[in-house]
Amino acid sequence: MNKDTEQITTAAEQEQWLRGDKLGLAAHYSTGVRTIENWLAAGLITGRKAGRKLEFDFIECDRRLMSHKD
Repeated sequence: MNKDTEQITTAAEQEQWLRGDKLGLAAHYSTGVRTIENWLAAGLITGRKAGRKLEFDFIECDRRLMSHKD
């Protein structure tokens, strides 16, 4: 494997790590799934449908939550 291939693999792994479902997002914020559902209902965070599940972009959720902070 050369350096270019390693960088692509690493970028793909990082992208996968930065996305997840409600349970993954709850673990990311050390909170419960119900809190994630409340934030979603309040419009503090957004998710995308991926089949039957919601998928969250952790970086986007971080940005939205930080911008909401007063």
